[in-house]
Amino acid sequence: MVSLSFDDVNKIITIAKPTVSVKVQELYDGIREWEDDLENMDIPKVCDAYGKQALTDTLYVGVTLILYDWKIKFEDRTVGEGWTTCEVVEGNLRTYDSGTTSYVSPIEPASYVTATLSSSASATIKELDTLPADVAESVWNATASDYTVSGSFGELLNFIYNIEGGMWKRDGTTLTFYKDDNSTTVATFNLKTVTGSAAGETDDVYERQRA
Repeated sequence: MVSLSFDDVNKIITIAKPTVSVKVQELYDGIREWEDDLENMDIPKVCDAYGKQALTDTLYVGVTLILYDWKIKFEDRTVGEGWTTCEVVEGNLRTYDSGTTSYVSPIEPASYVTATLSSSASATIKELDTLPADVAESVWNATASDYTVSGSFGELLNFIYNIEGGMWKRDGTTLTFYKDDNSTTVATFNLKTVTGSAAGETDDVYERQRA
């Protein structure tokens, strides 16, 4: 198990020797355990984590850990120990600097240590260069017509928008919906009476069936 120590004054989380490789999930678990201690309850939130949504039955989005003004440090090594290469693996790690309102390196320098971040490829579906609110804004401001893959939520939303956005016209026993240009057909429905027969223009419509 990874041993972590917390300097809440300088906001540095130190990974104790002899650990040279730590998973993002291990950092997250250790931080949450430390935050849960009664004596640390009044300390502002250290981090947030995102990810682990299922992409397939066996593939998941990698973990992305956002530290709020905190940094990670591998414990100092000595001259006798020589230079040591350490790494953070299996996820993405970023530090949000509230002073500059920007993202900075999450690694605090240490003596005779070379620290690297090995970003998780599965977590780069959307790199968190912005806060979650900015990610949401980019989604809501996307052009809906760009997302029309058959069976996708984009296609479904486009269909709902189109069927509500234009005119509809009853013609005999059918009802046709048009896009907002009032000329492009979105869907046509056959109109039925309560007995299941075609509903003429003077009949009460009991149901509709996609033509």
